[in-house]
Amino acid sequence: MAVWQNDVDERMRRHYERYPYPKYSVLGSIRRQDSYVFNLQALWAHFNGRLLESRGPERILLAGSGSFLPYPVSVANPGRRVDALDLSQKSLARARIHALRHLRFNLDYLVGDLMAPEIAPGPYHYIDSFGVLHCIPDFVEALRALERRLVEGGILRVMVYSRDGRAEVERVRALCSELGVGSPRDIRRLARKDELVRSCLAGSFEMGFDEGIADALLIPFARTFVVDELLEALSGTSLRLVRFCHQGALPALPAELARIRSLEKTRSFPTNLSFYVQRGGETPEPKRAYIVVNPGLRSMMSFPSPGSAYLPSKFGPENPVIDGELRGFLRRFLRPVDMVSLGPIDRAQASALLDRLILISYS
Repeated sequence: MAVWQNDVDERMRRHYERYPYPKYSVLGSIRRQDSYVFNLQALWAHFNGRLLESRGPERILLAGSGSFLPYPVSVANPGRRVDALDLSQKSLARARIHALRHLRFNLDYLVGDLMAPEIAPGPYHYIDSFGVLHCIPDFVEALRALERRLVEGGILRVMVYSRDGRAEVERVRALCSELGVGSPRDIRRLARKDELVRSCLAGSFEMGFDEGIADALLIPFARTFVVDELLEALSGTSLRLVRFCHQGALPALPAELARIRSLEKTRSFPTNLSFYVQRGGETPEPKRAYIVVNPGLRSMMSFPSPGSAYLPSKFGPENPVIDGELRGFLRRFLRPVDMVSLGPIDRAQASALLDRLILISYS
């Protein structure tokens, strides 16, 4: 590993030892259905067109887990082992407390660098690296490091900062660096007299605590991307871009690429870039398919419930409100339903829910 990479890693480690992120209350909890987007069986069916057949241990890696993510991923996958890997012992200690507080025991905690091949070598069926790889100078090699850990057909979710979505934060970071501002307390003081800093702090609830300010504005290294830089980086690997999942992303990959490029031309793409890539595999061809509720949502759909429910959108398109009528429709898919048995209206509704991972299909 290059000397400069080691230097960045050490500075990042010290940063997150001081400011473990995110700092959510360990007493806070999530509903099981809110973790549906992490369910391995659902993801495998969506991207491989078939159910995952057990041929050995099916493991999940959180590459740069932070202090919270292990808990919801564990909830979504109660029968599988989840490895939480992070540079910061303090972040992992908080993650462990949070998980144990909610009786989650299928987690292993690993302190180390995802660039080190001997740490968490895998193989893994799913890797999640959300908000991590933009902190590694050699982005292509970081992708390769995770690619080597994936099984054939394995899935990797990534979030990196976008040039446009991160623009205001980067301006404030540059200002803080120029003025030598090096603590959340000093940034709050600066906000009293600087409108740009004040606007930045008001833009996110996470800026209300030290760890959120430090993660956004004091991180030792971070870079931003436009979408074609991602495509160029992926061309240096065997990973295939299969879907974007940031807020508002269109399900069809070509349409979303066109939308992002159009917005980037006017520097108005509003969010960070979140996406799924896959090692090998092929885009599933349309075949006779069976449709079933995402396993992470079965308990929610199994019994009638008064009122409406809302699922947080984590797969791109906004989710519909699950009212009594929609819940009744979804309950039809607690057992597999042959797609060809559906009429045109039901098929269109099911297709929209497949695009949101609320339903899954398999051959």
